[in-house]
Amino acid sequence: GFCSEGKYCGTEELFSNNGFEIDSDNNGIPDGFDRTGSAGNSVIDTREKYKGARSIKLTSRYGSFGQTVNLQRGSFYSFIAFVKGGCRNIALYYNDNEGRGHNLNYEARNRYWYWSATPVWQPITMDFTAPAAILRNLRIECSDTVEAGRIYPILWVDAIHLERNIQDQPSALVNDCGYC
Repeated sequence: GFCSEGKYCGTEELFSNNGFEIDSDNNGIPDGFDRTGSAGNSVIDTREKYKGARSIKLTSRYGSFGQTVNLQRGSFYSFIAFVKGGCRNIALYYNDNEGRGHNLNYEARNRYWYWSATPVWQPITMDFTAPAAILRNLRIECSDTVEAGRIYPILWVDAIHLERNIQDQPSALVNDCGYC
């Protein structure tokens, strides 16, 4: 798991560049990630960050940075990230092999549910069973809907982690950071 002190104490980290720190070609996209949405709607931010020198700033629906991860279908995984901002409907999404988008929050609990951001950094966590062997563009998105003429809420994301639970049981590390 990833603890609030910034200490990673889990098994193998499945995201590369999980703090968005590296952009070796200076194209505005963290190395290892793909942009989902238009360029101005998802950017690297150096002013607001939980840990390190950078975070990502999301300013529109469907705008994010995603990374393709290889998992073992049917195995248990733990996800954690730190978020802040005004978004009320945060969810974890991925694309299947045909490019269709899926709400992993819905698939994990068979109902719609979302996290909400606050003005201070806070962790969001989820234990889930891998629905497929490859999750393309696994990403956090703000799913808020905004009336015409209103400003879309900003969401900052940092320190994302994904790990397989060795015992194939929900991880106590994600839910009790004091454990590690």
